[in-house]
Amino acid sequence: MTRGILATITVPVNDELSEPLEIWREAYANEPFIEITTEAPSLRDVVRRNVARISCRVAKGLRQPTLIILAAIDNLVKGAAGQAVQNANLMLGLDETMGLPA
Repeated sequence: MTRGILATITVPVNDELSEPLEIWREAYANEPFIEITTEAPSLRDVVRRNVARISCRVAKGLRQPTLIILAAIDNLVKGAAGQAVQNANLMLGLDETMGLPA
């Protein structure tokens, strides 16, 4: 059985973006637990891993420019427990990936 959370989020934007993934790639370039992908993420991509896998594309056929953001996480690993370990690592001055499966 595959576990996790798949999210689909629509975000109206002011201007049409030719490369919407570039914003995400720049924002999360140095984040070890964020994966930006051109393909729609699936739960198989994240099971037993402390990652959020994110994709973004432009919605077609709408008057208002809109982005469709797709995200997947394993909520038992990337959820509260994984976040607690990651935050504790940071607060203790340790490598934030210590003890977490990437």
